[in-house]
Amino acid sequence: RLVMTDRLSVLKSRKVRKLNLRFSEDAVINDLSLPGAELIYQQSREAEFIVTGEIRPLLEAVAALPIQDLSFPEPTLEEAFMEFYESPSEGVMR
Repeated sequence: RLVMTDRLSVLKSRKVRKLNLRFSEDAVINDLSLPGAELIYQQSREAEFIVTGEIRPLLEAVAALPIQDLSFPEPTLEEAFMEFYESPSEGVMR
């Protein structure tokens, strides 16, 4: 049984999301700096990011890009549970 207790602001900041972007034109994704987002996949005009923390600064940065489509897909069951096993200082806890 997993139970996590902390301040609401801390729990919200731990939430991990995926962000899928499809660009309407070629974009230099490697040089792209999105607040709270880490590039995990890129092919042609599509990119996938892992997003943590507040979402407003990220959405403001994305609004300035040539975006054709974006989505925040629901995490898989495995992805949802794995976030509880990660340690900020050591990666994955064993």
